[in-house]
Amino acid sequence: MGMEPLIKSHDGKSAKAYSLAVKDNITAAYKYLTGPRWSMSPIMASGIIGNLIRENIANPAQIINDAHGTKAF
Repeated sequence: MGMEPLIKSHDGKSAKAYSLAVKDNITAAYKYLTGPRWSMSPIMASGIIGNLIRENIANPAQIINDAHGTKAF
């Protein structure tokens, strides 16, 4: 299953392009976490990436407002 069914765009046209960008972010994050700087195991990196997907679908431009009015990026 791809990411396309999980992503809904306002215009209905950009979901596929958006999902490709998210896939690129996920791939880059995996390579970074398992690379020489952090040397995480694939399981550890996948856990972190799973959390990123759960929180914001790995979209760094998304802004989240919590119950206290604090914005998170």
